Amino acid sequence: MNTRATPFSGFDLSGFWDDSDYARKEYVEPPPTPAAIAAVEAALGYRLPASYVALMQSQNGGIPSRSCFPSEQPTSWAEDHVAISAFKGIGFDKQWSLCGGLGSRFKIEQWDYPDIGVYFGDCPSAGHDMIALDYRACGPSGEPAVVHVDQEGDYRITPLAPDFESFVRGLVHEAVYEDDPEDVKNDALAHVRSAPFNPRLHKLCEQWPDARMPAAIRRLAEAIVAACGLKFCAAPAWKGETIVRMHWWRSRNKSDTGIHAGSGAASVTLVPLAHYLFLQLQDPPIDEAGDFSVFCTSLRLGARVQDLP
Repeated sequence: MNTRATPFSGFDLSGFWDDSDYARKEYVEPPPTPAAIAAVEAALGYRLPASYVALMQSQNGGIPSRSCFPSEQPTSWAEDHVAISAFKGIGFDKQWSLCGGLGSRFKIEQWDYPDIGVYFGDCPSAGHDMIALDYRACGPSGEPAVVHVDQEGDYRITPLAPDFESFVRGLVHEAVYEDDPEDVKNDALAHVRSAPFNPRLHKLCEQWPDARMPAAIRRLAEAIVAACGLKFCAAPAWKGETIVRMHWWRSRNKSDTGIHAGSGAASVTLVPLAHYLFLQLQDPPIDEAGDFSVFCTSLRLGARVQDLP
C-alpha cells in the first residue's frame, strides 16, 4: 500500500508525458477540478487514488514517454513485461477518458472485461489487454493494486504493482526490452524463407492455378522484412470485402501465435511468418462448386498512422 504523504514526492513528472497532436486530440482533458473528480468517481463507483489525481493534475490523460512495466508472469504482449500506450484522463469529454464513450465502463459492459475496478491504461493491442486499478481486496474506497487483464488469455489477471504510484514510478522506456534489431531482422528473414505454411494457407496455394504462388508469398514477405523492418501493425479488414488482404502484426511475445488484429472481417486466419510478424488472411469468396474462386486480387501492407516509424 502507498504510504507516501505527498504523491510522487521526489519524482520528476516534467518528462513523463510524450507530447503529440494525437495525444492532445484523443486523450488530454482539461485539468481536473474537484467537481469533475467527484463526478467521475460517482460514475465509476470508486474513489480514485490520490496518486492518480496527482498525475492527472500534471496532465489529464495522455501517452507516457516510458511505456513498459516488468512482469513476473508472461502475458500476450511479452514474457517479462507489459506495455501501456496511454493513460485515461479524469473526465467525460474525450472518448478514451475514464468516463468517455470508450472508457472504463465500456470495457466492462461491451468487451466483457471483469468488473474488478477501473480500467485506466490502454495497451498497444487496441483493446485486447488493459491495465486496471483492482479494488477487490481494498473495497471501492481503498487503495487499489494495479493489474494487467489479458483478454487473449481468457481475461487472465496478472498482478503488477501494489498501488498506482508504484506502477508509475516503475515504468521504464521500451528500449530496455528491445532485441537487437539486426538479430531480429536476420531471424525474421530466415523464417520467412523456410518456415512451413499453416494448413489453410497451404490449401489455398494448392487450389491456386499458378504453382509459383507459394514462392511469390515468400518473396513478398522477405521483401517487406528486408525493406521495412518490423515496425508495422495490422490495419483492420473490412467486412464483406471480396479480396484477400495481407497485413502484418507485431507482437513482443515470440511464442504467441494467437494474436488478433481487431479485424472486422467475418473470418480471419493469422499465419506466423516470423517473430513479430503474422500474415492475416480474410476468407476469399467461394464459388457455387465450393472452391475458392479468388485467392488474391490485392496484396496490401496495412499500418495504423500512430504505429508508423
